[in-house]
Amino acid sequence: MVSLWGTKKGDDQAGSASGSLHEGDDDRAGPPPSRREYRRREDEADERSRLLPANPRGPHSDGYLDPDDPAVSPYNLWTVRFLRYLTILFLIITFLWWVLLLVSIFVSPPGLHTRGSGFFDFSFTTLTAGNLLLAILFFAQPSKAMRISSAIIAGFLLVDMILIVAVPRIRAEEGWPGIASVVWAALVAMWCILSDRVVEWGKKEEEVRLTGRPETRRTLRGWLAILIATIILIVYIAITILMTATLIIRARDASLEMDGERYF
Repeated sequence: MVSLWGTKKGDDQAGSASGSLHEGDDDRAGPPPSRREYRRREDEADERSRLLPANPRGPHSDGYLDPDDPAVSPYNLWTVRFLRYLTILFLIITFLWWVLLLVSIFVSPPGLHTRGSGFFDFSFTTLTAGNLLLAILFFAQPSKAMRISSAIIAGFLLVDMILIVAVPRIRAEEGWPGIASVVWAALVAMWCILSDRVVEWGKKEEEVRLTGRPETRRTLRGWLAILIATIILIVYIAITILMTATLIIRARDASLEMDGERYF
C-alpha cells in the first residue's frame, strides 16, 4: 500500500511538473501566428526550395508550346547561329581595320599612305562597323523596314564604289585603302540584308514547328527594338546620301579643266 500511494504521489508530482512546463511553453510562444506571417514563413527559402522557377507555360494539350515561350527562338537552328558568329567575326575584322585607319591619320604605316585626306575610307569603315553592330544587337528581331533601309544603304554604297573606281582622280586620291573600305561597306550592307532574311525564315520555321503556326504579332519589346533600329538606319541613310553627294561634287570637279595652258 505504501508503494502504491508513493507511486500515485510521484505520478501527481510528474503531472503537475509537466503541466507547469506546458504552461511555460504557452507563455513563451505567445499568440498564434497570423495568416500573413504563416504564408511569409512558407515563402522563405530553405534547403528544399527550387533554384530555378517552374516553367508556368508548359506545352498545351495538343503538344505545342506557347508563342511567348523562350524555347521558341530562331537560335535553335545552326544556320542562324552560324550567321551570327560570322557577323561577329566581320565586326572584329572591321574594328581592327578601323583602328588601323585611325592610326594612319596621325602616323602613316607603310603602304597605307594616300593622296587624299583619308576621311572617306575612315568614314566608310565607321559606317560598316555601325551597321554590323546594329545587326548583332537586333539579330533576333528581323523586320521588313530594316531590310528596306539596309537595301537603300547598300544601293548608295554601290554608287559610291562606282564613283571611286570609275573616276581616275578620285581613285588616285583614295588609293587602295579607300577602294577596299567602300567595297567592304557595300558587301557588309548586303550581308546584313541576307542575314536578316535568313533569321526571319528561321523564326517562322521554329514557330511552325513548336507552336503549330507562324506568329504574326510582336511584343512591345520587339516593336521598340524595330523602331530604334529603323531610326538608326534612317540616320545611316542620311549619312550615306551626304557622302554620295560629296563624291559626286568631287567627280564633277575632276572633270573641269584648269584655267590657263599647261606646259610639259
